[in-house]
Amino acid sequence: MILNGMWVISMHALSLEEKMLMDTVFQNIENLHKNYCQTPQMDWNHLLHLAVDQNVFLLFYKNIADIMPYEIRQKCKVIYTQYKVRIKQKIADSKFLSERFNENSIRYAIVKGFVLSQIIYGDPFQRVFGDIDIIVDEKHMVKACHLMDNLGYSEENISRTIPLNTFARDYFYYCSQEKKFIQEGGTLVELKKTVSRISANEFHDALQNGCDVEINGISFPSLGIRDVAL
Repeated sequence: MILNGMWVISMHALSLEEKMLMDTVFQNIENLHKNYCQTPQMDWNHLLHLAVDQNVFLLFYKNIADIMPYEIRQKCKVIYTQYKVRIKQKIADSKFLSERFNENSIRYAIVKGFVLSQIIYGDPFQRVFGDIDIIVDEKHMVKACHLMDNLGYSEENISRTIPLNTFARDYFYYCSQEKKFIQEGGTLVELKKTVSRISANEFHDALQNGCDVEINGISFPSLGIRDVAL
């Protein structure tokens, strides 16, 4: 079972826990209550492990918290709180960067992550994600990178063979001010000026025709629903 990529096995080959997780992710709520609520052979600890391992824990918890055994629900509350704290920090960091980019007239859009979660589910806390993804107008990329340096972010060479001191790259990674901070769950920011699966013109059009996504009274520039998962 692969929830974040292609489905490579049929439903018949899935375990009971994997079938339940699929119904959870695709929000087949009626199936969840009808097929699994009173299922004694359900291995809830294994199901919880699958949800975390497949990066769908937040949807898992939201959709079936009311039918979980008490002990599992208590475990999930702890995990959910940890995720929510990290996402709140990323939203705060994104707000800070958004304000700085606006002040410096940098054209950009925040994509994937909590923004996509807000667009799809009406809730920024339903997608598990790692870094903050920001697409930047190619004409503004050098200015954006210099701004990140000035803000105290340090550039990280993550699996890149091109030296850091050149702008002949499509992706730029920055971490929060201290190395130890990112090791403790701090913020990693990815700036990108292109995406390999679409043309440069399509990428530019997506950025030009973006929209704002409001979260807790904060407006984040993003892309339309067709492009926000870039």
